[in-house]
Amino acid sequence: MRTQAYVVHQTRGRVRLRIPERRRDLSYFLDLYEDLRQIPNVTDVVINPSTASVLLHFPEESASPVLDSLERIGLLPQDGEEQSSRSMLGRIEGFFTNHQSAATDVRTVLLTIMIGMAIHQALRGKILAPALSAIWYAYDLIAAHKREKEVLDVTPETSSVPSEE
Repeated sequence: MRTQAYVVHQTRGRVRLRIPERRRDLSYFLDLYEDLRQIPNVTDVVINPSTASVLLHFPEESASPVLDSLERIGLLPQDGEEQSSRSMLGRIEGFFTNHQSAATDVRTVLLTIMIGMAIHQALRGKILAPALSAIWYAYDLIAAHKREKEVLDVTPETSSVPSEE
């Protein structure tokens, strides 16, 4: 039986899995890579054994068949409740894993302060200038974090094994 993964996040056209029990197990991830390339509708597979992560790309309309295939090969649990609880744990783990740099810690503190200031100003009735400015700065911090994460997702750290065509 295969070690079970859990869904860290899912968006249109892609799903990220985590298999913490197999962290840094290159041979397991290479075998898994070959198995996942055989799933219909999967257009790309990106593995990263050092983070125990697998990223699957597929056409936007085919998420359910891909997830069903993952269940059939035993990579995902059959029980939806277990999957959702592991997914939440995965999100928490991912948050702490991805937020270890000092710059991100400062950004998180600033974001919290800005949101607090916006709420404080809104409660005082100063909606337009101070509250709106604080919300704008908080949004800017979130957008900067998202751009930084997208850049990190395509760094050479992520190992992708080329397909044989």
